[in-house]
Amino acid sequence: MVRIYMDVETLRDSAFVNEKVVLIGIIEDWTPFREESINQEVSFRFFADWELGNEKNIIEHFYKYLDDLRARARFIELVGYNIMRFDIPLLLH
Repeated sequence: MVRIYMDVETLRDSAFVNEKVVLIGIIEDWTPFREESINQEVSFRFFADWELGNEKNIIEHFYKYLDDLRARARFIELVGYNIMRFDIPLLLH
């Protein structure tokens, strides 16, 4: 099992108008839930507008990452603040 701590950052002109994804940040954590795991390293990954050029490329690279991850992990747990009401619906849209 892998835990993916995820955050989507956006830029907009006004509240929820022309919302643009500019960054998706990921922490990939394969460590078990045990006290001795607390100091084990995790992987950080960013899908950023300034590296990939535009929102479409950010989202495409993120979905490719998830597809590749599904081939390696039996279970994927997505973790994040308010991801069910903002991040995931925004990415699906």
